[in-house]
Amino acid sequence: MKTSSWPDVSLLNALRLLPNIRPGRERDRLGECKYRASHSPGQTASINGVPVTLLELEELFLQRKGQTSCISHAGAALLLRLFELGAFDLSVRRPVPEGLALLEQYSKGCATLIGHEFWRRRGRPGPPVPIQKSQRRKSKSPAVQAQAAHRAAERNVTVHRLM
Repeated sequence: MKTSSWPDVSLLNALRLLPNIRPGRERDRLGECKYRASHSPGQTASINGVPVTLLELEELFLQRKGQTSCISHAGAALLLRLFELGAFDLSVRRPVPEGLALLEQYSKGCATLIGHEFWRRRGRPGPPVPIQKSQRRKSKSPAVQAQAAHRAAERNVTVHRLM
C-alpha cells in the first residue's frame, strides 16, 4: 500500500471505526479538550484522566483550505491510544467489524483505507416485490362493513331543528 502525503479521513469517520462509542459526542469532547488545552498554561488537558497535549490534539483537526477537517496518521494513533486507555465513554453497543484494524493500519501510514463503500448500509437481500393494489387494503369483517355503511347513510340525512 502506498503512503498518503495528505490525510483525507475526517475525524468523525475515524471515530466511527471505534466500537461501542458515540462518534459525534466524542468528537465534541475532543474539540472541548483541544480548547481547554489551548487556554491552559502548560498546553495540556485530560480526557477522562488521560493526559494529552495541544500538539497531539491538533493532529485530529487538520484543516484543508475550503474543506472539512481531517485526521493525520499521528491523530489516528492518538485515537487508538485514547481508546485503549479508556478515555472514551463506552455507553452504547455498536460493533464495528474490522474497525480497529483499519484505524491501526491508517495510523501506521497506509493510504486511505476507509472508502465510501465501508459506510454504505447493506441493501435488502433481494429485489423488492411489488405489492398488488388489492393486497394493500385490509379485508374488513362483515360487522365493520355494516357499521361503515350505516355511517355513510347517516351523513346523507338532513336534520331540521324547530325553534
